[in-house]
Amino acid sequence: TGLWRKHVAHVELAGLEISVPPDHGDLNDPSKESSDKGQGRRAGSADEESLEKTVVIDTLETRDARLIIVPDKPNKTPKVWAIHTLEMHNVGANEAMPFQATLTNGVPPGEITTNGTFGPWERDDPGLTPLDGAFDFARADLSVFEGISGMLSSKGSFSGTLDRILVDGETHTPDFTLRVSGHPFALHAKYRSLVDGTNGDTRLEKIDANFLGSHLLASGAV
Repeated sequence: TGLWRKHVAHVELAGLEISVPPDHGDLNDPSKESSDKGQGRRAGSADEESLEKTVVIDTLETRDARLIIVPDKPNKTPKVWAIHTLEMHNVGANEAMPFQATLTNGVPPGEITTNGTFGPWERDDPGLTPLDGAFDFARADLSVFEGISGMLSSKGSFSGTLDRILVDGETHTPDFTLRVSGHPFALHAKYRSLVDGTNGDTRLEKIDANFLGSHLLASGAV
């Protein structure tokens, strides 16, 4: 009966796969951000009538889902996140959707808990979909990177759009080790980064790190 009223109280999904198509934006081009966002909003407003007819789901729950970031080059491997639990509210209401999720990060492998708001979904240009929230990243194994090892934990917040996510956080690695020395030491850092969630590109705008009585400021891109 909820479908007839365009309103459903609760939906459970199994085997959900969320594929985000490639975006050709550039994190280093601020002018593209403003022009693209304007176009995305105009495209979305032109379709308001159809959005008003969308079925609204009060609570959507899914387990063992996957988030797949499709690369813009065919020879690159898609980035995949295993989403263990995901709960969203007011899905389809053409407004920000509150969510809570637990998932496993790909590289470095580690467990993430996160909550915040997502949307409304920009179906004409998914990269312009807004999001905002906080995260807790635990037991990230740095040994997957050449030359270092250690178990990292991180907490912080994020905001922006899917293709330009501003992340502020801090990390702690009690056993950070450079393999050339083999001696672990505690490494603590605060950082601000800009992330393109459609392809994983990351610009580290500021890293403020402390270790062995030393202070390091750095920036870079991945």
